[in-house]
Amino acid sequence: MDKSLPERMVERADKDNLPADHPLRIRAKELEGAIEVYPRHHIPKSSMALHFFIGAWARARKVWCEYTGEELI
Repeated sequence: MDKSLPERMVERADKDNLPADHPLRIRAKELEGAIEVYPRHHIPKSSMALHFFIGAWARARKVWCEYTGEELI
């Protein structure tokens, strides 16, 4: 698995011609944003950044698994 979850999500959405408002695209974009922002924050200085990152990842992973049928855990 060389690609990140957001990359795989966008690739799949493109392959399946999903619209811009599809949850797969929305959650991929949200997770990409969290990945960009998180490294700039330092723990414990900003535990909110960690919560945002984990939440974005969980939401993206859930949508990915629901769409692809891949096991969540």
